Amino acid sequence: MRFLLSAFIFSASIGLANAQSVAPVRSVTDIAQIVGTAAERELRLSGVKPLALENPVLSVATRSKIEAALKKILMPKDGQDPIDLVIVDDMRINASFLEAPPGQRRTVFLNLGLLNFFESDDELVAVIGHELEHGTSQLQERLNSFRKMDIPESPLERAFSISLQKAVESEVDIKSVLNRVQPHGYNVEALAGFHRRLIKKFGDGFNASHNLGASRINHLEVATTAMSRGAGLELNRTKFSNDIVDGSIGRKLAEPAIKAARLVEAKSLFGKSDPEVVKVLELIRADKIKSPNFEIGGAYAAAVSRRVANIYTQLAEIISPEDMIELELEANADAAKMLGRESERILSADFAPESVFQVLSMDEVEAPKPQSRFLSDNFGNALLRRQVEIAELELKEIELGY
Repeated sequence: MRFLLSAFIFSASIGLANAQSVAPVRSVTDIAQIVGTAAERELRLSGVKPLALENPVLSVATRSKIEAALKKILMPKDGQDPIDLVIVDDMRINASFLEAPPGQRRTVFLNLGLLNFFESDDELVAVIGHELEHGTSQLQERLNSFRKMDIPESPLERAFSISLQKAVESEVDIKSVLNRVQPHGYNVEALAGFHRRLIKKFGDGFNASHNLGASRINHLEVATTAMSRGAGLELNRTKFSNDIVDGSIGRKLAEPAIKAARLVEAKSLFGKSDPEVVKVLELIRADKIKSPNFEIGGAYAAAVSRRVANIYTQLAEIISPEDMIELELEANADAAKMLGRESERILSADFAPESVFQVLSMDEVEAPKPQSRFLSDNFGNALLRRQVEIAELELKEIELGY
């Protein structure tokens, strides 16, 4: 997902934190709960959605325990503005924190793929703590303020900004262990172990916003050594907790009913409008696009593609390669048939697009016939106007939410 604050891939005592009031937390299980917010916009443009409450992959009990873990490690310095917890139906290993103006709801996003990758509650708490520390970092706040000014950066300024963001990532790693993990008795080496497993699975290459995993591990080890020697703290380096993280997500993902549901969902996204993504039109239109181009249809198609890619990632974990090939062939054939049908309509006299898919199909038609007023010398301007008209119509017909 694309967020204002950096994604994860990514000294307070217990008594003090509990003695003072902390921010209220709400679980978001439907996009209707966050209509009109920056969090809604980010989810829609990323082609993903909150994991529904009734989704059997994550039990209500487990979801409640994750929410309780977040509440447990909240501190007075996090402020009083409410926090939304969104479990994202996305198998990429990622988490994010989205700040908000004073008085508005902030958001912690945890991807389903991340929850499936965790091996202990200690890792879960460390990663949530990492995201919360983004919200308290003064350096992160200054970076965000500078970015919101929308001032063109020189290459040198861009490089400096990247370096500062990487410094923030190491800062919030260490603060998570110091402020959230250690005071509550979780394993202080869990976050370093999490990074090691990420390196083993994905390698340790260049990242524009994060330090190398090996560097983050080194910083964490230096910090924990200083905590034990310099501060004389008793640190938990051996025991792990698995009250929340017990491998059930992986088992649930492999259940036949979930396989079947994912297959149906993937097939439904090919060759037709997806109600879950069509609201991208609202966001694009709200930006008042003025140039005659395909930005409206293009953003829609990109969001659909991300949604399909997300579902494919989940399917790859639970079905055979042969089934994947069969699914792709079937889906491509269906899409080709629909493209052919729409192309025939486009070339007919007095044609006017009535769907985003038709708008996209127009760009694929070769040697357009001149009888359609939309395929004339003023094609670009006419198409842009029609795209906006379509957006208006679909906004009236399609309810907010998934």
